Amino acid sequence: MLPDHPRAPKRKRASIKPMRLDDDELAAIEAAADRYGLTFSSFVRAASLSAAQGKGLAGLPIRSVRRKPVDREMLARVLGQLGKIGNNLNQLAKNGYSGLDPAERAQVAEVLGEIRALAPQIMDALGKGGP
Repeated sequence: MLPDHPRAPKRKRASIKPMRLDDDELAAIEAAADRYGLTFSSFVRAASLSAAQGKGLAGLPIRSVRRKPVDREMLARVLGQLGKIGNNLNQLAKNGYSGLDPAERAQVAEVLGEIRALAPQIMDALGKGGP
């Protein structure tokens, strides 16, 4: 971020309110959050505050810049395929790269490193990233 870029100060939100949803409710809220470009928590907070103020969903800001919608199903499939590919490459490495010349070994190691770097990025896009 640029040093002269104005930014609103972060508010500390200390209260946590767990909620229970069935699968259909969760999917509907996640889809709506994606349409508004908000995280799940931001959408629930904004929708709740807007409803409490009598504005309904018309009072919600659309923030496509903040978080772009992702195709969660597709990313989950990609993550699964990356896991399978990584597993195959690991097995190849554990078997001593049998039949591979040094250049091919280096290429396998490089691809395995790229896969290891992609997985956390996909998890983050799915909203399942670490702290």
